[in-house]
Amino acid sequence: MIYFITDKTQIQYYDRDLNFTNLDDCLFYLKDKKVIGLDIETSRKYKKYKYREDIYKPGLDPYFSRICMLQIGDLDNQYIIDVRFVDIAPLKSILEDKSILKVGHNLKFETKHLLLNHHIFIQNIWDTMKIFFGSFDEKTSRLF
Repeated sequence: MIYFITDKTQIQYYDRDLNFTNLDDCLFYLKDKKVIGLDIETSRKYKKYKYREDIYKPGLDPYFSRICMLQIGDLDNQYIIDVRFVDIAPLKSILEDKSILKVGHNLKFETKHLLLNHHIFIQNIWDTMKIFFGSFDEKTSRLF
């Protein structure tokens, strides 16, 4: 099941029923998990033309970006958190818990953004991008 966590007053239109919940329910569900998935979406922090966008990429550079959505969960339940309206500080205990494996693609991106913007240092990660490129032979185009 997919759950959406946000300030409902900020949603003006949606064309299907959404399953809303709150961060407390998310934390309660995730606290005993051994493996969870993690992903974030980002957007620009400052108005256009405040800095050289040919050098600093809004949405990619953690100094010039903000997290707008955070997805977290397991195979059964996923939580989409609208970080623009929901404080994710309570997730710190789960994301920094060394006994919970966090799985994602290019988690270096998530780690930088969460650390610089929310002071959360993700512990115990399994980065599928690092695993893929660490086991990919470019000469033969095969995984070993």
